[in-house]
Amino acid sequence: MDLNIEKLLEKRPAPANENPIEIAKQVILRSRLSLMIGYYGDMLFTQNPDAFKKSSCFLFESIGESQG
Repeated sequence: MDLNIEKLLEKRPAPANENPIEIAKQVILRSRLSLMIGYYGDMLFTQNPDAFKKSSCFLFESIGESQG
């Protein structure tokens, strides 16, 4: 199975004039994705250790997130 983990975990910078509601949606989506990966990451990425490492880095970055 070919997982496109880079695209899933991509974090795009928010433009300065972006709507605060859109920023809040991004924060919520990132939080929910972090929660899902935290619970199921060890089962999702059993065949792809590199994807597991990238998702773990994503979790650590999300913990330190100051936006939102």
